[in-house]
Amino acid sequence: MRIMYFLGPGHTGSTVIDSLCGSHPKVSGTGESHRLVLESESMRCGCGETLADCSRWAGVIKSLPGPSQSEFPMTVVRNRRSVDALADFVVGGVGAERRIGSDYRRRLSEAVLNSVDVYRRLSTLESTDVVIDSTKNAGRLLGYMRVHGLETTVVRLRRDGRAIVASHKRRQPSISTLYATLAWLKVELTCWWILRISECDAYSVRYEDFCSDPEAVVRGIWRAARLEDFDASFSEIVAAQERHLIPGNPVISSPISQVARDDRWREELSALDRVVFTLLGGPINRKNGYPLR
Repeated sequence: MRIMYFLGPGHTGSTVIDSLCGSHPKVSGTGESHRLVLESESMRCGCGETLADCSRWAGVIKSLPGPSQSEFPMTVVRNRRSVDALADFVVGGVGAERRIGSDYRRRLSEAVLNSVDVYRRLSTLESTDVVIDSTKNAGRLLGYMRVHGLETTVVRLRRDGRAIVASHKRRQPSISTLYATLAWLKVELTCWWILRISECDAYSVRYEDFCSDPEAVVRGIWRAARLEDFDASFSEIVAAQERHLIPGNPVISSPISQVARDDRWREELSALDRVVFTLLGGPINRKNGYPLR
């Protein structure tokens, strides 16, 4: 069993890409699997049922030692101590590992090992070779890299930062452009640093390229994960998409019939918004291949 891990900011198309990649007969897409035991009784699967009642996830949950985060943690619930610990690692590099709190390291290790246990159960049940985790969190990737013998293919997701900032503001109208830009910038820098210090190769996918040619991007991801090409047309890939994903995005509840590029940021961001973003995030955005225009 191998893991395909999507890394990057939110609003980069991970939901759609995960669903389409999961159409491969040797791939199990999971969505944001760290949420499995957080609210299994109320959170809905992409199929529309709650996770506890879903035909795919109900059996997995029942097979676990405990159905809740406290009994079988699959993520490190964010608090100031855990955020500071990861920030210490990112700023200080590998040498800072000794300064990370032992409690955070223990909880991260436990959550990742529990997640790998779930993936192995799922891989066995569905006779697949690769399990996708589209959580995108850099700290979680750090945990996977520490599991001895676990092969992880990293798919680095990118999108024009201005579009991500506009999406954040659309979801949370009360936040400022400054706040949304800094949040995006923090994720970008954390991803860059962890990939650098781990010397981990990542397959890069830009949201805009995916929207232009989704089939080529999906097949490229399969090749990066050392999967045999799935001999099917794109319409057949869409028809076979994985529906039982754990949601990170509301669109996951609807089957994907077409891939449409969202460029609403061009109308939604004011001239002042663009100036704020350019001053703070312009260099990183250009490095990701997005000119100022």
